Amino acid sequence: MNIKAGDLVMVVKPAPCCGYSGNLGLVFTVARTLSAIGDCCLCGKSTAIPVDIVKSPGDFMLASTLKKIDPPADGDSLPTRKDLEVPA
Repeated sequence: MNIKAGDLVMVVKPAPCCGYSGNLGLVFTVARTLSAIGDCCLCGKSTAIPVDIVKSPGDFMLASTLKKIDPPADGDSLPTRKDLEVPA
């Protein structure tokens, strides 16, 4: 797993067990990561083998449903409003 605590991630796939897609597009910072066997909180299906999961603000999510969002490189960011203001 290349996702670690502190990474910014987005949910890009529905839950593989029940297809729940209510979290698609959710962006959050990973609180912690671990590998575990657990049950889906929606359908109750259990994973038979340990899977990589990450702690989101409210719950745990499968790492396989997430995509890491890389921070912009220096000098690659868009100008802010303050940068665009011109004194009168």
